[in-house]
Amino acid sequence: MARGMMLHLRFAEDLTQQQIGVRLGISRMQVSRRLSSVIARLCAILTNGAAEAAT
Repeated sequence: MARGMMLHLRFAEDLTQQQIGVRLGISRMQVSRRLSSVIARLCAILTNGAAEAAT
């Protein structure tokens, strides 16, 4: 599943983790782990980008 789609379902469509899991056929816990992972990656990208822009 594309990371962007999961983010879209969570934040643009405002679905709960349970609703996303039902839609994708995965558990709520898997949704939670995948969202945490992708959000952490986005934060790292944004942090590194901000650090590079400041130099």
